[in-house]
Amino acid sequence: MNVFSDLQESARNDFYLAKYRYYRLFNLAVLTIALFLYLGSIINDFCITASISAFIFILRLLFIAPLLAVYFTSKQSNHYKLVSSLSLITIHAFIIGALLINSTINSYSSLNIILIFAAFILFLVTFSAPFFFSIISYFSLIGEFYFLNYFELLESSLTTLISLIVLTIFLSVLTYTFTQFFYHHYLTEKKLAFALLHDPLTKVFNRRKLDELMGASHDISYLSKQIAILMMDIDHLKTINERFGHDNGDRILQFVADCIRSSLKSSDLVMRWGGEEFAAILFDCPEDQVNSVAERIRNAVEHSVNGICPITISVGTALYQGGDCLDAMKNACKALKDAKNSGRNKVVGYVDPEVSCLANLND
Repeated sequence: MNVFSDLQESARNDFYLAKYRYYRLFNLAVLTIALFLYLGSIINDFCITASISAFIFILRLLFIAPLLAVYFTSKQSNHYKLVSSLSLITIHAFIIGALLINSTINSYSSLNIILIFAAFILFLVTFSAPFFFSIISYFSLIGEFYFLNYFELLESSLTTLISLIVLTIFLSVLTYTFTQFFYHHYLTEKKLAFALLHDPLTKVFNRRKLDELMGASHDISYLSKQIAILMMDIDHLKTINERFGHDNGDRILQFVADCIRSSLKSSDLVMRWGGEEFAAILFDCPEDQVNSVAERIRNAVEHSVNGICPITISVGTALYQGGDCLDAMKNACKALKDAKNSGRNKVVGYVDPEVSCLANLND
């Protein structure tokens, strides 16, 4: 069984950030409801006693401050640990405020109802919080009970204490179960996202990844100031499939994808363009280094052992200088076609016909 607590730190942070984003609006809604309930209890107490001092009234209103901090922070930051901590502190502030309001009630049953209801609200807020934050928050209920007893604001009750301990254990188990449910949802979502943007055979990106980067404008200049496009085609893959079988042809595709990935920076983008064609987008790649990078890939494919048969690739390169990215992709395709027509197993860079014509005239 998958257990979220066994995740490495970076993976755990990614999981809890996804959990926070998923429940963020729900968390704010619960906090807002808790605020109205808290204000209602203050107004009700004021109407009943009619003798509450202005100082006590203002003091109780101060418990709203953490909620305002949550609203402000959640709009300014996606730091899930900070927002979750403030959310839990807010609920505890409401709990202390509610207990202070009802400190004159000499009824254990009323006190138990307040604590149980408050714990339920606390449980809802922990949906967006890390699991261990939730556990600490639950056990804080017991600390608050002792805190209020220390100042003799509540009459000590063994029944209330036992109820709190049982409630804390129950909520801890329930929170663990709910977090585990979300973890399975998180894993499924990650698998679907991976399948949507990756080629199932080679595990490199597919064309949808480029669509995602380009957006409606087809402009990717925001990603880097120096971008180059490589279009690569496995030479004679059809013959390899006919001679060695399609299973071995698939292994060749996987092998070439691995060669391309290992020859590029981790920030570069590798895609299976279709059939035996691959595309790569090189970021922060100066013009004078494009061909050397392409040659490095070509050499890696030609001289690495794939266990099936010797293979080569042809490569076309083009520079992306802003505007429609698909135009640069087409230019790289034209260069690739030139590489295949002129003997294969070579790198050919795209040259603008107008520039080439002017160069010929100058010669």
